[in-house]
Amino acid sequence: MNRNSFSVREVGIIFAGLISLIFLSALLIFANLKIVSALGESGDFYSMWIGSRAILFENTDPYDKNLSLQIQNLIYKRPAYQNENPYILNVPFHILAVFSPIAYISNSELASAVYMFICELLFLASLIFHFKLIEWSHSLLLYGVTSLSVILNFYTLESFRHISIAIPIGFACAAILLSLKFKQDELAGGLLALTMFQFEITGLFLILVFLHIFDNKRWQALAGFIMTTIILVAISYFFYPNWVLAYWSQSVMSFQLEYGFSLKSGLKSYSFQYADEIRWFIFAFLVGLILYEWYLARFRSFRQFYWVACLALAVTPFLGFHVDISQLFILLPIFSISVMYERWRSAGYVIFLFANIFILIIPWLVYLGWFIPKQTQDIFLYLLLPAATVLSLYWIRWWVVNPPLTFSDAQGLLPR
Repeated sequence: MNRNSFSVREVGIIFAGLISLIFLSALLIFANLKIVSALGESGDFYSMWIGSRAILFENTDPYDKNLSLQIQNLIYKRPAYQNENPYILNVPFHILAVFSPIAYISNSELASAVYMFICELLFLASLIFHFKLIEWSHSLLLYGVTSLSVILNFYTLESFRHISIAIPIGFACAAILLSLKFKQDELAGGLLALTMFQFEITGLFLILVFLHIFDNKRWQALAGFIMTTIILVAISYFFYPNWVLAYWSQSVMSFQLEYGFSLKSGLKSYSFQYADEIRWFIFAFLVGLILYEWYLARFRSFRQFYWVACLALAVTPFLGFHVDISQLFILLPIFSISVMYERWRSAGYVIFLFANIFILIIPWLVYLGWFIPKQTQDIFLYLLLPAATVLSLYWIRWWVVNPPLTFSDAQGLLPR
């Protein structure tokens, strides 16, 4: 029997659910406020917040160098040193407008707490999206264990400690892949338009996505990208007509800075004599590798393309661009963990648990000073996650395509 209205009981359930959701959200924002107060101001958020407030309330240039100095004084209580983050605003103005609503909160700590809450929601959504992309079909217990190891991982918490812009970018990357998988091409194109910055994190990934769009003639995705970009740019020119040159100047300045870590600095820390030459060789090799893997994935399922997309994000820190550890919000190897369990169903729980413990514990042990000398600790942490992800992704392909006969297989303990 069709109904045109909700019953009193259904209205009560919906109302109670909304009240509970509001209460939990307020509780989480309050907890974030305490965290922000304890840690102090930090993160990419402040350059966007102060830049947005500059154009909205002060009618000044959000890319003014004096604003960077203002942020440095807010964060460090002094101008930044050479090896510290100068907090240069290098987000294009038409994308900065997406973050501008948070600028209406005048208190910096409260604004930071609200933005952290939004990032927490985006992080959880991106985690769910990745489980959808790997077609997770295991039990809720395994789902919970993997989620816990990813949430409590050093790299995740480091991103939240700095309220890194990589968190919403990571969400957008996952949403783009999921939209392409389920043929929501206009949505994928719109999300692509919102990720056209911070190319040192996602540049290779974006090239790969555009190759996929053109190769598969997904013209609706391209139309969504173009329309969203035109609309945002048109609106941005209405508020600030001359932002392109100012943004370009800040981006060039940010690119030339040596804040953060790179493959070159890693090679130099281990006393490699030809660090520049090695870096360019690795750059050319990795770009060629991604193009080769994409070519192979063209003739296979979308899951294979997802594998290449994971690889593109994982190798990006090895391309030589300067990236902070807090921006290493690349994919933790949940793809690898899933396949481990699929491969070894009889011993799957043990191997699955070991993999999660490794992902969770090892980075924290390195951070706390175990195994690695103090002078190379940071660069090792910078290289650890992408290297482990690349190795695990290739281990997956080797094992799935050409699995060896293990002792357990030989004894008939594991199904093939």
